[in-house]
Amino acid sequence: GALAAFDPTTSIDTALAEIVGDPARYIIDHKISLSRQRSALLPLVNQEIPAQRISIFNEKVNSKFPLRGLKIKNATGQNLMQGPVSVYENGSYAGDARLPDLQANEERLLSFAVDQAVEIKSETKSEPDSLILLRIVKGVVEETHRQRSTTKYLIRNRSDQERTLIVEHPVNPDWKLVGEEKPTERTRNVYRFQWKAPSGKGSVREITEERTYQRRVALLGMNPSNIELLMRFTAAAPKLREELRKVLEAKKSLTDMQKELAQLRSQLNEATQEQNRIRTSLDKVPANTRLYKRYLEKLDKLETEIEALQQQIKEVQEKAKKQEAKFEKSLADLTVE
Repeated sequence: GALAAFDPTTSIDTALAEIVGDPARYIIDHKISLSRQRSALLPLVNQEIPAQRISIFNEKVNSKFPLRGLKIKNATGQNLMQGPVSVYENGSYAGDARLPDLQANEERLLSFAVDQAVEIKSETKSEPDSLILLRIVKGVVEETHRQRSTTKYLIRNRSDQERTLIVEHPVNPDWKLVGEEKPTERTRNVYRFQWKAPSGKGSVREITEERTYQRRVALLGMNPSNIELLMRFTAAAPKLREELRKVLEAKKSLTDMQKELAQLRSQLNEATQEQNRIRTSLDKVPANTRLYKRYLEKLDKLETEIEALQQQIKEVQEKAKKQEAKFEKSLADLTVE
């Protein structure tokens, strides 16, 4: 259908490459003569290919038993097209499978039945995150954390024959394999580990993975308790601890100034309220009385106190502003490995 719809005015190189794909050519060894209005079924490939008996375990396919299968290699020198496959073992029917398209010399796994003689149980355990590196880059704290996860495969082979087991372990993005177990190959979605399962025995295999990730926090926005926590980590170098101690002292100094400002504003607010109360009372007291004179004297003292508080607040504000600007600049230039 694709060839029938092919436009001959277009480029053959580009058009056929898109709609036809890779060609496959088969040469029949023996010529035959076919009578008119007759048909024949001819074998295109009739060769032996190497195959290894294996058991394939993928938890997403079957969480308890592996599949019986074969690891085959297309050693025919020709492309093999996909199609159904019947598997016989020692002359007895063993199961059905489907063969994918195979290029010459390509290897594939073929599964055809459930291997109930082998039982597998997987257990996954994750370790708590650990801080492995701490540094400051231009006022930003960079924490490098490590996570580790271990999957334990408990394998029991109840048959009287040793099994070659292939375990397909999922590939997790951003995680890498660590430890002694190494995969024999990797596909897009799984690692493949090939192990021996002794007859009548149990065995345990562990696959360990880990990942590292970073967290960045501006030192300026951190509260003192978090800074003190960083200083206690073993990942913090002595020089970094010293710089954090200086930052902590500067932050506490700024906090003390803010507290002083809050206290001065509170005093100013109380003095202003008292001043308003006395002014209201003066309107209700006769001018030639002793109480009136007392109110005037107190009002004069309050005015002096308010002016002094306002001056103190202004001075502390200017001092805090300069110290904060100096502190921010020092953090922007701070880099400690």
